[in-house]
Amino acid sequence: MKSELSHGINIDGEILTNLRFADDVALLTESTSLMEEQMNTLNIKSKEVGLKMHMGKTKFMTNYENDDTIHIENASIEKVQKYKYLGKSTCMKDLTKEEVDIRIRAGWSCFGRNREIF
Repeated sequence: MKSELSHGINIDGEILTNLRFADDVALLTESTSLMEEQMNTLNIKSKEVGLKMHMGKTKFMTNYENDDTIHIENASIEKVQKYKYLGKSTCMKDLTKEEVDIRIRAGWSCFGRNREIF
């Protein structure tokens, strides 16, 4: 088994294994099998401190076209083509137009809610 430090991806000479903000966690690996290993480790360590992973919200994304699956305990983790992390759509293809459209709608929504101020 590889050391935990080698489970991530190399970004500018640094191994990055995860992104964390509050209760949102994104795990980064080079393969689906390593992702499954990281997810299971996270699940076990979370339980040790009284936390529980929400299997319904847990997803995975890969740039490989194969039909890999990930299992945590008895649950199959859904493979998705895109997801939102901290409010931003993320996927393997360019989402610039979609992201700009989302931001424009959010701006108009905010404007509409505060129309009496303007």
